[in-house]
Amino acid sequence: MLKWLGIIALTFYIIPVQTHAQTNKAQLTPKSEKPTLQAAPVIPKHSDSPNLQPKSDKHVGADVWIVQTPAKDRYDKATFWVSAILVLIALGGVIYARKTLNAIEGQLAEIKAAGLQTDEMIANAGKQADAAINAARPFVMIEATRNGDFLYFRAVNYGKSPAKITFYDPVTKFEAIPIGEELPDKPSYGIHYDNDHAEVLNVQWLAPMKDMDVGSFNIDAYRDGAPEIYKDLNEGRRRLYVYSAVKYRGILEDKVYRSTFCYFAIQGGLRMGGPYGYNEYT
Repeated sequence: MLKWLGIIALTFYIIPVQTHAQTNKAQLTPKSEKPTLQAAPVIPKHSDSPNLQPKSDKHVGADVWIVQTPAKDRYDKATFWVSAILVLIALGGVIYARKTLNAIEGQLAEIKAAGLQTDEMIANAGKQADAAINAARPFVMIEATRNGDFLYFRAVNYGKSPAKITFYDPVTKFEAIPIGEELPDKPSYGIHYDNDHAEVLNVQWLAPMKDMDVGSFNIDAYRDGAPEIYKDLNEGRRRLYVYSAVKYRGILEDKVYRSTFCYFAIQGGLRMGGPYGYNEYT
C-alpha cells in the first residue's frame, strides 16, 4: 500500500515540473536556432501612386539546403555486378537454347530425309522383289495345232520355275457360230474355275520347258452328229471356235495365274480369235 502511495505522489510531482519546462522551452529560443525574420510593414498607397508596394531596402535571407546522393558503397556495387552477371548468364542460356533448337531442327530434317530415302529404298526393294519373282515365276502358254480334222491344245511352261496346275478342262468348249455373230462376252469355263481354292483331283506339276495336253477336239464329229453344221463349216457359212482355260500356281508365292485361250478353225489350220478376254495370260 505504501508503495503505491509513493508512486502516485511522485507522479503528481513530475507532471507540474514537465509542464513548466515545456512552457519555458516554447518561450526561449536556443542559441543554435536562427531567429525568425520579421516581415516588412506594408504601407498603404493612394490609388494614383504607381507602386502599390514600397521598395524595401532590406535583403531577405534564405537558407539553401543541398541534398547530395549518398555515395555507393561496396554492397551496391556488388548488387549491380551480380545483376549484370545474371543477365549475361540468361543471355547465354537463350543463345545456347537457340543453337540447341537449330541443331534439333537440323536433326529432324536429316531424319525426315533419311525416312524418305528409307521409304524409297523399301519401294525399290519391293519392286526389285517383284521383278525377281516375275523373272523366276512359271509362265504357262497354250499352243494349238491341227492335224486334219483333229485340233490339239497343249500347255507349255516357258517360265523359270515349276507350275502347279490347279485347273484345266480336258473337254474343251466348242461352238459353230454363223458368220457375222460372236461368242458371248464372258466365257464359261466350268463350275470350279472361279473358285481359286478349288483344285483338280490329281494336281500336276509342269517343269520349265515341259508341256502337257489340256484339250482336243475332232471336227469330224459334226459329220455324223450335225451334217448341216458340218456342211456350213466346210462352205464357210459358219466358224468353229474352241476355247478353254488353265489355272496354276508358282512355288515362290501363293498366287493364282491364268491362261485362257480361244481359236477358230480355218482351212488347214487354227487362228487365235474371239472377244476380248478369251485370250489372256496373267
